[in-house]
Amino acid sequence: MLEFAKTNNFHPKIEYSIGDIEEWSTVEKWQGQITKIVSIHCFQWLKDKKKGFYNVHQLLKTGGEAAICFYADSSVYKSILEVKKKPKWKDLFQDVDDYVSDGYIYKHDCLHYKKMVEEIGFHVLHCTEERKIDTLSSDEEYRSFFASICVLTSHVPLHLKEEFKDDLFDEMLKENGRGENGLPLYGSKLIEIVVKKNSDENKV
Repeated sequence: MLEFAKTNNFHPKIEYSIGDIEEWSTVEKWQGQITKIVSIHCFQWLKDKKKGFYNVHQLLKTGGEAAICFYADSSVYKSILEVKKKPKWKDLFQDVDDYVSDGYIYKHDCLHYKKMVEEIGFHVLHCTEERKIDTLSSDEEYRSFFASICVLTSHVPLHLKEEFKDDLFDEMLKENGRGENGLPLYGSKLIEIVVKKNSDENKV
């Protein structure tokens, strides 16, 4: 992926790197050097979001800002948990981390994350949550897309892949239904938060 980006989107002022915002050792070389951070649909995968926000604070210069958008709730989470409970899949996924967001499990809202980042030392410029209902263009797009972002899919043997995709699709459809045009719907809750680092001192 990095090589593709470097080849197809080269710019002398752009550097492509891979890091894990939960693992400080992978990003510490940029400590206190960044003025703007933008994260879109990444934070929902973090097991420890507070650590992620803390490390963002560490990376920013004083006065630097971060805009972070992530799903606190998604109908795909419930569908994943339902599929995992099915007898035919239960043993296969017994020791597999499903990466279902803690925001879904504990019903975290915007105020929860606002308090979290303020405890770290951020000044909150913007914090909203939005319930969204999206319509996908076809059953096949729906089936393929959600199977592609489900971490369980890679653990399914090849000869059972299509059956697993069908089961996930059925659970998603049961949860979301179809629109008036007959196309499948997808429901989620999106958190948008913009923060500013006012000092180099962390509160936690």
